[in-house]
Amino acid sequence: MTSRPHNSGVHRAWRSMAVAAAIATIGMTRSGPVTFHVADGTQEIKAHNYYSWTFDVPNSKAGCLLSGKITVLAGGQKDVAVLVMTSDQFTNWQNDHQAQVFFSTGRETVIPLGVKMTGSGTYKLVVSNAFSMVTTKVIQTQGVQLHCGL
Repeated sequence: MTSRPHNSGVHRAWRSMAVAAAIATIGMTRSGPVTFHVADGTQEIKAHNYYSWTFDVPNSKAGCLLSGKITVLAGGQKDVAVLVMTSDQFTNWQNDHQAQVFFSTGRETVIPLGVKMTGSGTYKLVVSNAFSMVTTKVIQTQGVQLHCGL
């Protein structure tokens, strides 16, 4: 279990939950491995803020893996924290309560993702700059995808 640092930022999701749910539902009807796009691109994260992406993990007996890479391109010491948690735990984290997370880093510059997802449901990938007092960070997500049925 981990507690998140103070965050006064406003949550912004890259995709709507409805679109992610529709994609996950389509994937569940296919046989064999399925890959879902989660994030790819550059994002600015102000001090005391975070950026999050919502994704759905389908019910898959073979399991799912969240993969890709997050790199800090600019800002201060070029560091962010990355977390993966359920949407319910995200609500706890957002409100400064204790939250259980599936994946959490310290303050790092390059974060390779290889997170085994242990159950179906709605999840959040969070890149946090909440610990920074004044510095905005610029991050790049590269090929962040959910692979299921591998």
